[in-house]
Amino acid sequence: MIRSLLAVWLLAEVIAYVLFFMFFSLTTGLLVGLGSVFVGAITLRFGGRHFVTDALQTLSSPDAVREWRSAPFGLLGAVLLLAPGFLSDSVGLLLVVIAAVGLWRRPVKTAVVRDLELSADEWKRLPDEPPK
Repeated sequence: MIRSLLAVWLLAEVIAYVLFFMFFSLTTGLLVGLGSVFVGAITLRFGGRHFVTDALQTLSSPDAVREWRSAPFGLLGAVLLLAPGFLSDSVGLLLVVIAAVGLWRRPVKTAVVRDLELSADEWKRLPDEPPK
């Protein structure tokens, strides 16, 4: 099953290469390929730590799985960007964008501010000092 899926993927990549080179030049194809490797490396370098920590948290606890974050998609997308091929680049870029939006839209944990009531003997007023 996996071999046939990989064979179909390889065939689709070859067809994508042929179609791309029919419409564009070899130089453009090489530049697109190098650009995707560069984007994949930058994504792993700067976003990889966030993707890995969120992915480990997501995969480690059942509560985190319920609050699914898209970090594993970001890791998979960055790896697909590093792999050669136009289809893998397209799927990888899509997954990286999904993961980046998921990280961007994630609610930020804020500190809870609580009121603190003190009685008159628990505090004293300090003298007002002019700013320095």
